[in-house]
Amino acid sequence: MGQESDTEHLDRRAGRGMRLLLSRQVLTQLLGLVGGVVMARLLSPAEFGLYAIITVVVSVFSVFGDLGLTALFIQRKETFTEEDLQRSFTAQVGFATLVVAVVWVAAPWVLAFYAEVPAQAVWWVRVFALSLYLNAFRAVTSVQLERRLEYGPVVRTEVAENGVYHLTTVLLAWSGAGVWSFVLGSLARAVVGAIGMYRAAPWPVRLRGRVAELKALLRSSFRFQVYGPLNAIANWVIPTAVGVLVGPAGVGYLGLATANAKRPLLVVEAVMRVTLPHFARLQASPEALRERILAYLCGLGWLCALWTVMMGAVGPDFIELLYSARWLPAVPVLLLVAAALPLDVVSWTMGQAFTAAGRPWVPVRVVTVRSLLTVGLAVALVPWLGLLGAPLAYVLADLVAALQQLTSFQRGFFRASLRATLWMVPCAVLAAAAGRGMVVLVQSVGPLPAVVRLVAGGLVAGVLYLATSALLAPSGYRAWALARLRPFLHATLRRTPAASPPP
Repeated sequence: MGQESDTEHLDRRAGRGMRLLLSRQVLTQLLGLVGGVVMARLLSPAEFGLYAIITVVVSVFSVFGDLGLTALFIQRKETFTEEDLQRSFTAQVGFATLVVAVVWVAAPWVLAFYAEVPAQAVWWVRVFALSLYLNAFRAVTSVQLERRLEYGPVVRTEVAENGVYHLTTVLLAWSGAGVWSFVLGSLARAVVGAIGMYRAAPWPVRLRGRVAELKALLRSSFRFQVYGPLNAIANWVIPTAVGVLVGPAGVGYLGLATANAKRPLLVVEAVMRVTLPHFARLQASPEALRERILAYLCGLGWLCALWTVMMGAVGPDFIELLYSARWLPAVPVLLLVAAALPLDVVSWTMGQAFTAAGRPWVPVRVVTVRSLLTVGLAVALVPWLGLLGAPLAYVLADLVAALQQLTSFQRGFFRASLRATLWMVPCAVLAAAAGRGMVVLVQSVGPLPAVVRLVAGGLVAGVLYLATSALLAPSGYRAWALARLRPFLHATLRRTPAASPPP
C-alpha cells in the first residue's frame, strides 16, 4: 500500500474517531449544561468555589498525572505488550499511593492558605484524592483503544460516567449534601469509567516490574511528563490567587464563567485525542502533516470563534437565563476567556503536532513561558483588578504561547497559518457587534425576558457569522465545506420527488 493510500486510510480512521468523540461531546455537553444549571440554582457561588479549591489542591499533588505513559504508548511506533501495560499500571499505582498519602497529611496546612474555607474541607480533599487509584486503572485500559483509534467503547463509557456524575451530584445537592455532592459524584464517575473501560479492553491486571524496569520506563516517558505539570501551573495559581484575595465566591464566579466560556474546548479535546495518533503516523510525510495541521487549526478555530461571537453578543443574557441574576458578576470573566478560545486551539493543536513529530521539548518550552507569564501577570493583576485580573493574565499569556508555537514549527508555517485563519477576525467582530446591537435594540423596546434577548441577538450574530464566513473563507475551505454538505443536500433532494436535480 502506497503512502497516499496509507494517509487516506489514517484520515478515514481519524475521521471516524472524531465523529464518535464529537457525538460523545454533544451528549456530555448537554448533560453538563443541564447538570450545571441545576447545581447553580441549588448551590451558592461559594460552594462552587470550594469544590474548585479542592480540585486544585489534589491536582497540585498529582502533578504528573499518568506519568506521561499514555502519550508514550500512543506516540511510539512499535506496539506495546501486556507486560508493558502491567509495568505502567504498577508505576501509576505507586505514584497514586504516594500522592494520597501526602494529601491526607498535608491537606490541613494547604487549605489554611485560603480564606473562608470550613474545617470539613480537609475530608473533602482526602476523599476526593482516592479517585486517583481509579484514574490510574482507567488510563492503562483506555490507552489500548486510543492507540488503535477505536473510540466507540471510549465514547460509550465516557457518556455513561458523565451521566452518573451529574445524576449523583444533582440528587445529593437536592438532598442538602452541599460540596459533598461534587466529591461523591466524582468518585462515582471514576468507578463507572474504570469498569466501563476494562470491559471494553480487558487485560491481565497485576503489579509487575523490577525497580530497574520501572526506571527505564519512566525515563522513556519523562519527555511527556513535563508538559502536563507545566500546563497545569496556571490552572492552580489563578484559582489560588483569587481564592486567597477574593474568597471562595470569587473562585465560584471564575469557575462557572471559565467552564461556560470553554465549552467548545470539550469538542476540541475530543478532536485532540485523535490528532496525536493521526499526526504521529504522518511523520514521514511533512507536507501531508502540514496540511492536516492547518486544516485542524482552521476548522477548530472557526468553531471556537463562533462561540466567542455568541458570548460577545448574548453572554449576559445567557448567564441570566440559565443560572439566574446572582451569577452576573461572572460575565466579564466569561467574555475575556471566550475571546481567547482561538488561541487555545492554536496552543493545543501545535502542542500535539510537535509531540507527534518527535519534538516534545518545543511545547514544553512554550508552556513553561506561558505558565510563568500567567503566574506573574495573575499575581500582579488580581490585587489591582480583582477577579478580572485572572482572565486577563490568561489571555495575554495564551497569545504569547500561540505566537511562539506557530513560528517554531516549519519555515513559512506562521504565514501559512495566518492565511488560513485571519479571515475569521472580521467575520467574528462584525457578527458579535451586530448581535449585541440587536440585544440593545430589543432592550430599548421595553423590559423583555432574557430568553427574547438571547434568541434575537444570537440569531443575528449566528446568521451574520455564517454569511461573512461563506464570503471571506478561502476557496479551498469553501469547497471542503460544500463537499461535506453535498451528501445531506442530495439526501434531501431524493426525499423530495418534485424537486429538480442540481445542475
